[in-house]
Amino acid sequence: MQAFDVRKEKLDNHVIIAGGGRVGQHIAHILELLKVEFVIIELNFQLFEQCKSLGFPVIFGDVAHEVVLEVAKIERANMMLLTIPNVIVSQSVVEKSKLLNSELHIVARAEGTDQMECLYDKGTFMVVLPELEAGLEIARQALLYLNIPAAIIQNYIDSSRQKHHTAAQPSQSNGNTLVQLKNAQNLIEITWARIEEDSPLVAKSLMDLDIRRKTGTSIVGVLRNDIFRPNPNADYTFAYGDLVAVIGNKSQRESFLKSTVS
Repeated sequence: MQAFDVRKEKLDNHVIIAGGGRVGQHIAHILELLKVEFVIIELNFQLFEQCKSLGFPVIFGDVAHEVVLEVAKIERANMMLLTIPNVIVSQSVVEKSKLLNSELHIVARAEGTDQMECLYDKGTFMVVLPELEAGLEIARQALLYLNIPAAIIQNYIDSSRQKHHTAAQPSQSNGNTLVQLKNAQNLIEITWARIEEDSPLVAKSLMDLDIRRKTGTSIVGVLRNDIFRPNPNADYTFAYGDLVAVIGNKSQRESFLKSTVS
């Protein structure tokens, strides 16, 4: 087992990311941007080295082993994000983690309702179905393009999620409310903006525009030609049709939206 840049004094009320692959790295980029303390646990040495090269705090080891969880200071952690696709391993990790920290909130991924139910039975706080989320995001982008009001889109997405989560959590009467609250929080904090043909942002780079200093917002992703680019580099150049995801408070996001129109 190896640890890289794991500063013990900073691992408090932090997030543990189990898995340093593409999903784990995307999450790490966002948490780093938002200045949320985290540590990655990765068993694949190549992925471990990738995380190191990106400057992420990472532990080389098996997340299913208690000693690795102890190095990650699980007793002080606030949340664990299980990005690994193996549901058997995930169930084992959930069981061990809850024994070490009964208050830990765990978010895991699953393939299908049966796996979702098993993870909820083990004490998982929230289970994500990647195929469902991908389908909902594609539908959301289509509805945005068709100028359907954001509130109607969000209601559609909420109801679609509820059909799956209600089936998996029949004993949790507040499950739907939790899902709605989480989605409402996302809706408040993140705004998507479409770059129109006459926008002053077209053919300009992030560096040229200096968006963060001028508006206070941060660009956390851009969707172009059905390809999502998380945390674009400073030399990223905007084009007509780009869908841009920005975070910030209400006034900052309004300021950004004004900057996108001529």
